[in-house]
Amino acid sequence: MTELITLARPAPASTNGTAPTSIIEMRGVVRRYKMGSATVAAVDGIDLGVARGEFIALMGASGSGKSTLLNLLGGLDQPTAGTIVVAGLDLAQAGRSALVEHRRRHVGFVFQSFNLLPHRTALENVEVPLMLCGQPGPARRARARALLEQMGLSGRADHRPSELSGGEQQRVAIARALANQPPILLADEPTGNLDSTTGASVMALLRQLNADGITLVVVTHDPAVAAYADRIVHLRDGQITEITARTPAPAAAQEDRR
Repeated sequence: MTELITLARPAPASTNGTAPTSIIEMRGVVRRYKMGSATVAAVDGIDLGVARGEFIALMGASGSGKSTLLNLLGGLDQPTAGTIVVAGLDLAQAGRSALVEHRRRHVGFVFQSFNLLPHRTALENVEVPLMLCGQPGPARRARARALLEQMGLSGRADHRPSELSGGEQQRVAIARALANQPPILLADEPTGNLDSTTGASVMALLRQLNADGITLVVVTHDPAVAAYADRIVHLRDGQITEITARTPAPAAAQEDRR
């Protein structure tokens, strides 16, 4: 498999919420919403560091704050209080244009429902973020084809999403997320719409990308998915209740156990 991004693996992270050479630093992060006359703290005082090249799983029940936290890291939302520094940018203080650039350059998003453009081919879907960054046609098509080849989809480049399996659609979505070579991937329930075998294949791919140097933050309710991570951050009522450090087995071995 062609390695498109290669970074040094970090030193092991500590279990107290901090991490060496952090690419993500959250301190006292709060996100409150108004619901009628009530105020709800979806995220309530989060302190967490993520090392460059680390794989973090966010786990918790529905309403625990894990998806809100992912949206904050991606610059889709901003905190009510506290600081979030991602790749050197303070997201709490960033203006709209800086947040757009953050989403283009620093993070790639992988969604449970794939979110592919239904009337565009796999190749055209992967080209979209490159087009938004102004890459000329020949360069972006070459980049998109290389990514699809990396995903094992070189023969499916001209197929539309309806002509692809769920696993193939998610691989196209991962290729799209990698298009602008972001240092961080944010994945929200990436196996939620897949069967267990296909889900294991997608997680093995994500783990390999992480081994190549991508920092990975995955939201999941599935312990089998969380088992791929270096650390599991358990959330309840918007707060961290526990951080579990793990030593994951190689991706191939995990897939064999399924």
